[in-house]
Amino acid sequence: MKRLLLASTASLAFGASASIAGDLTYDNQYYAPPASSASGSGGIFGDMNLSGTYTNGDVPKEFSLDLGGSIVVPFGSGWNAALDHQLGYRFKADEWFAAGTGHVFYATPVAAAGAFVHADTDETYGVGLEGAAFTGNVDLIADIGYFNASSDYWMAEGKANVYFDPNTALSGNLGAAWGDTDGLEAGVGLEHRAMNSPVSGFAEIGYSDIGGPNSYHVTGGARFVFGDSGSTLQEFNRKNPF
Repeated sequence: MKRLLLASTASLAFGASASIAGDLTYDNQYYAPPASSASGSGGIFGDMNLSGTYTNGDVPKEFSLDLGGSIVVPFGSGWNAALDHQLGYRFKADEWFAAGTGHVFYATPVAAAGAFVHADTDETYGVGLEGAAFTGNVDLIADIGYFNASSDYWMAEGKANVYFDPNTALSGNLGAAWGDTDGLEAGVGLEHRAMNSPVSGFAEIGYSDIGGPNSYHVTGGARFVFGDSGSTLQEFNRKNPF
């Protein structure tokens, strides 16, 4: 749910020897980080990201800047509370917007499941369930929720992360809404974290016709992770999959 229904669709949803090994490849073969990295009750961690999004299509052209991020608080063996937050500005509309999604989830080395609540200044409110499975160099993530805005609707979304190496991920998502509002959304993105660095760059292209005419967006930005966030992009994504 991390990247779902944020007004600009700005962000796409990151031991010493283990940290070093997670950044290596061998004979161009993918190296999976230690399976234990997705569970446990480590310290607080999260990320901050800054991005720009250009939107076009059968909608007014718009450019927005977004400052977003997440903070995750482990509070038991495998249990976590998380908050995704966003503050942005739409230049053509000359307006600020903000959004927040709270999560409670349980994570193991191979799967995660939880629930979320969502609210934003576009007066969209929602609740739902989410789940994820991790295998090899692939993450599979799905969520379903009920939302109240100018009309009520259900929405379900599926996403996959495919890692070329532990610091480079190609992501794709497909979502559908139905009820008083319906439509589809889809996107594809790429993120790469510099080796032994907390900084990554990302880009995404996407489409949506949910609640109205066709729209297309292009997003680019940078992310900074902090705290007990793991040594690689894959470790971060699996510790905070939603």
